[in-house]
Amino acid sequence: MAKLINFVYIMLIFLSFLLVISSVNAWGNECVTVADCRKNMCNRGKKPKCYYGFCVCF
Repeated sequence: MAKLINFVYIMLIFLSFLLVISSVNAWGNECVTVADCRKNMCNRGKKPKCYYGFCVCF
């Protein structure tokens, strides 16, 4: 019984991590052209570029 409760607890934690990760856009903003990327998204010296549909700093 304790193993079952422990398993359910671990599955809830795992699923909550998946929900958090799926809601965070780790690659940046979605884009079609470079004009879709925010100018202030990159640190000094880097410029935003549209790379495979996502804004990335180069």
